[in-house]
Formats: sequence, structure tokens, C-alpha cells
Amino acid sequence: MFEEFQFICGKEDSRQSASRNSNAEIRDWKNMTYKGLTLQIGARHLSRDEIEYTIDRLTLGLTDEQRQSIESIVLQYGICKEIYSLRLDYWEKGGRLETLSFKLPANESIQNFATCKKQWKTLSDKWKKECRGLRKSYIALAYFTMNEAQSLIQSFKSICSFEDGYRDILASKFILPNGDHNGLLKKLGAILTSIWNKSKDNTNVSSEHLKISTLKRGQPNLFISKDNGQLNIVINLFQSLVMLPRAEHVLICKETTTEEE
Repeated sequence: MFEEFQFICGKEDSRQSASRNSNAEIRDWKNMTYKGLTLQIGARHLSRDEIEYTIDRLTLGLTDEQRQSIESIVLQYGICKEIYSLRLDYWEKGGRLETLSFKLPANESIQNFATCKKQWKTLSDKWKKECRGLRKSYIALAYFTMNEAQSLIQSFKSICSFEDGYRDILASKFILPNGDHNGLLKKLGAILTSIWNKSKDNTNVSSEHLKISTLKRGQPNLFISKDNGQLNIVINLFQSLVMLPRAEHVLICKETTTEEE
């Protein structure tokens, strides 16, 4: 659900014509392949790395007067990068407004670019606040990222769009085995129950091992540390509830784990 963000600079004989015909636009993701942030000058497309390299070379090789002539376009590109990041963050968190293309004429003032950035920041913050409200009202939504929830909604819509006669066929792709196997379910249940009863995770902790009592029910604690020894602190917190933590109780994140996850 990403869009390609392109900062487009027309190249003509005069600088005035270039400024008049240039524009920064976001192409509709339905019709374009996502390629990340690119710079188009005429028919040529530069990747983000190429753009940064080119700007660095220009900055080093131009005189102060020459730098002033490209200062505006460099600032515009910088703001476009920030808008691009805001849009991606918004969509990755499940936001679905403003998914169509829009244009920012390059001959407009820097203030107009900054205003667009502010609008996207406001939209993103508003969506995050709405997500927190939804999760507070509907606890089950805490088991999904909002992007996953949106995908689930789309799956429901797709299933409901089929005529009644085809729903059994569609369901058979997801419900396997397609027969009644209560006997097998009972056997599986017996095996899991035996494992559950023998698991040490379900035993209570003696009071002599209780050290701290800061963990409150329904109030998660967040620890940010590169030291693996901090896991012992989490275990002590759970022991204060006279129980040992199971897999669903503790979430250990890595550097790539997103804020929402």
C-alpha cells in the first residue's frame, strides 16, 4: 500500500520555463510500481542515493552565488523527503485517507511545502490518537497492528462479495481438513492438556522468591536495554503476581520491531 514519491524537475531552455513547468508529485500506487523516493529531471530518474550524491557534489563545486540559485530546489527536495517519510509512516500504521496522488508545483514558495508537511504531520498524529481510542474501546484490536486489521477487513469484504453458492468453495481454501474430525481434536486436546499440566510455567511461586511488587494487572511495563540480563527484572515482576511468565506474557523486541508492534 505504498505510493511512489517523485520530485519532478522539468528541464527546458530557460530557468523560468523550468520553474513554471516543474512540479513535485506523488503517483497513484494503483498505477505505479513502488520505487521509493526518486528525482526526475526531464526523462532521467535518479535514485535517492544518486540524488544525495549529486547534491553533495553541487554544493562542493559551486560558488556561493551559484549555490543560492539552487538553494530553493534543495530545500524543496528536503521537505519532500520529510513528507515522504510521514506518508509512509501513516500508511504503515493503517491510515487510509489521502491515498490518491497530489502535486506540489516547484515554483511555489517554501512555505507552501512546509504547510503540506504540517498537514501530513497533523493527519498522522490524529490517526495515532484514533488508534489508541479504538484499542481502548475494543480490546481485541490490541492483537493486531492497524495495517493487519485493515487487511483482515478487506478479506472479509472479499468473502462477502461472493455469491452464496461459491462461499463453500472459498472457505475450503482456508478450513482444513474439510471433514468432521472430532476424534482427532479430542486426541490433540488430551496431548496438550497433559503437556499443560506438567508445565512448570503453570506453577505458583513460593512467597520466599517474591522480591518486588511493581507490576500491576493491565499495566504493561516497557524495558529498553541492550543487556540480556534485564530479562531477570521482567521475571521478578511476574513473580510478584505469584506466577511465572509464559510466552504470551513477555514480548522481547528487536531493533526492527515497530512502535505499534
